[in-house]
Amino acid sequence: SDVLVACMRQNPVWILLSEVRSAEAVMAVRNSISSGHHILSTIHSDKASLIPMRMFALIESNIDVEQFVTTIHRYVQIGIYVKGYMSKELGRFQREILEVCEFYVDDNNKPKVNIIYKKTLTGEITMNNPTKYLRDYLSIGGIILPDDIFVLDEQKNAKEVETL
Repeated sequence: SDVLVACMRQNPVWILLSEVRSAEAVMAVRNSISSGHHILSTIHSDKASLIPMRMFALIESNIDVEQFVTTIHRYVQIGIYVKGYMSKELGRFQREILEVCEFYVDDNNKPKVNIIYKKTLTGEITMNNPTKYLRDYLSIGGIILPDDIFVLDEQKNAKEVETL
C-alpha cells in the first residue's frame, strides 16, 4: 500500500497493479479508485460478475458488505473473466475471455451488474449493450458509444418478424 500511495502522488493516468490478493491490496485499490485514480489489475474469481464479492471476501473484516459492494460497483466499471485451459483442438494451453460485465450503481443507489458478453463452456454467446452508466463514464474520456453498439435491437426485431 505504501508503493501505491507513492505512485498516486505522481498523479499517473493509469496504475497497473499486478494482482489483488490480500486485504491490504483490496483496501489500497478501493482507496485509490475512490480518489479518482484509474487502476488495471487482476484478481482470482469464479466469474467477472463476482469480483466485488471476491474483493469483500479478501478483506475479512467487519465492514458492512452492502456498503463495501456498493462502493466497488460505484468505482469499478468493468470486470473481465479469463479462463485458461488445455485445448485439445489446438494442442496447447489457451486463454479465452468468457465474461465481460459492467458494474454500476443505479439511480436508487443499488449496486447492479450488466453482463455485456458471456460465452458458456458449450460455446453459446450472449451479449447485452452497455448501460447508460458505462456509456456516460466512457464519454468523459472522449469515448462515445452508440446506445445499441452490438446492433442487438435490429437483430431482435428481425427475429420477431421472422417468427411472425
